[in-house]
Amino acid sequence: MRRILFLFFCVGLTSLTVVSCYYDEVLGSGDELPQNVSFNRDVMAIFNKSCNMSGCHDATAAHPPSLVQENAYTSLIQGGFVNTTVPTESSIYAVLAEGNMPPSGSLSSRELKIILAWLNEGALNN
Repeated sequence: MRRILFLFFCVGLTSLTVVSCYYDEVLGSGDELPQNVSFNRDVMAIFNKSCNMSGCHDATAAHPPSLVQENAYTSLIQGGFVNTTVPTESSIYAVLAEGNMPPSGSLSSRELKIILAWLNEGALNN
């Protein structure tokens, strides 16, 4: 009888130990920036969502710079919208950070951080 009770005790203890084990998955806040910000992947996604629609910064660029995929990088660099020496003084960043653009509403803080990170990393065409 003692062996049976001991066996039940061991099985119960093992079951309790297995059931009580879990692991917490630590999820990010969604605010993390990519390791290396890519102009084509990260910055263009923001421009495509908020900036390069018809009548704004599209291919015909009613308001410079043109921010469509094929023109955006050249338009930003040659138009003087980027300052890699003092990235926060880049006109592209300043206008966005002030909340003046896009007219549909300010960019999120994450989107602003992505653009600033791209500028801080040297505004590469990657």
